[in-house]
Amino acid sequence: VCGKIAPVVENVTTQVRGLSGIGGKSKMALVSGNVDVFERHGLSRASGASICASCGEATHQALNKLISDPIRSKQLGPAKFLWWVSEPTDDFIGALLQGDSEDAVREVFDALVSDRSLPPISTARFYAVSIGANVNRVVVRSWIDVTLTEAISNVRSWLDSVAIVDFHGDRIRRPGVW
Repeated sequence: VCGKIAPVVENVTTQVRGLSGIGGKSKMALVSGNVDVFERHGLSRASGASICASCGEATHQALNKLISDPIRSKQLGPAKFLWWVSEPTDDFIGALLQGDSEDAVREVFDALVSDRSLPPISTARFYAVSIGANVNRVVVRSWIDVTLTEAISNVRSWLDSVAIVDFHGDRIRRPGVW
């Protein structure tokens, strides 16, 4: 994961927590292999994933922090969505998804669907991961790594694609993100 040569671990000590709401157990592993079919190159358990102890601990701790943050995570059915940015910026995505107040959501939506720009954030990267649970393992269902500007453009494009107009050709209320 880190690109350095280091001993791989058979087990990551820190377990991922907080996924019981999506069918997980109280403690789970992101990287594991507990039967022969999961062995790679003759390496048992997590050692087949070539992750060192410090990377394993860092990824599991980061997941735990994101899962427990109500602004940076959202459950949708059997999946949990987690997101973060590469540098400090106004958390308009968190405000939009969390719906902290009608004004915050309205302001974000209005900025996204108009030509009005948000604070300068073009250098920040937006990361998101969708995770699920499968028995004792955390399942990464999808992930995204784009600039925040691209993320905004994608949301604007989606809103334009699903726009509905009434009989008179006027746009009606925008659909919700979820």
